[in-house]
Amino acid sequence: MISREEFTMKQVVDGGHMLYQKYIIPDSSGGYLFVKEHDGSRFTDTEAAGHNQAYLHREAETLDSLRKAGYTCIPEQSYMSGETLIMSANRPEDGWQWSMPSDQAEQSSYISDVLSALHGLQELSPAILPPPTQGASLDEFIGLGWDKLVDPAVRDRVMEQLRGSRSKLWDNVAPGVGVIESLLSTGLSTKQRKQVDEYKQLPRPYTAHFDARQSNIAWHPEKGVSIIDWSWASNSPEGSDATMFIIDLFKSGYTPEQNLLKKFNPDHALVLIGYWMARSIAPVVSGDLTVRFQQIASAASAATLIA
Repeated sequence: MISREEFTMKQVVDGGHMLYQKYIIPDSSGGYLFVKEHDGSRFTDTEAAGHNQAYLHREAETLDSLRKAGYTCIPEQSYMSGETLIMSANRPEDGWQWSMPSDQAEQSSYISDVLSALHGLQELSPAILPPPTQGASLDEFIGLGWDKLVDPAVRDRVMEQLRGSRSKLWDNVAPGVGVIESLLSTGLSTKQRKQVDEYKQLPRPYTAHFDARQSNIAWHPEKGVSIIDWSWASNSPEGSDATMFIIDLFKSGYTPEQNLLKKFNPDHALVLIGYWMARSIAPVVSGDLTVRFQQIASAASAATLIA
């Protein structure tokens, strides 16, 4: 349990799209803990509050399951206390990096270590995971993505959001904007819809994190990789996490080499484009639209890599 003294020494952590209260606090052993707390009073929508609460509990259960399965690329310890998830903290002050290192000499080690961690996760049986909070993540991505964009009115709203963001997008993802505009003007072609539907029907014998972005991955040059935010972990076809990771690297300005692009799955990227674009018009409780802009940037990055 966390003592009152420890909690009064909390350091607030910003970021993320879920409305958890997040802190770094010292523990009694001289180390530090990362705390994610569900606070129902922050919600006006009771259904959304329930989902937020359920996702936190599932993340804790998933971490327990992964630890029992011998997967080591997670926080060293984690446990639930009421509506609070507590885990080992991977602080930058202790050498952990939460994005690709700026030092080019370390970049290849970072990418190699992260891909190895994602591959090790993929090799685990999804049977170890607790039941999903809503549904399998791939089905959710398609249902909340391209299935919503069938409606021309929804596509028009998303197109307006894209146009409002276009001037803020960086040059390397600009080619993808035109690809998305073409998709939004007509919807998926028959061939593309078939591509999505066939991908959805593929066997899913692998385990995936489903949010493998740099901001969810801590890397230490000596200690390796520690991945957080496990509430979406689900069964998957091969290579879904590597694809999202490559997209996120490209969005941040890194140009993937050909050997890395061999791990890029354009079918999964197409699914992600639909999800990110449809979500870009979803209401934001906090009023901060940063996450919506980042979703558009991610979609443009994926579309550029496909193109």
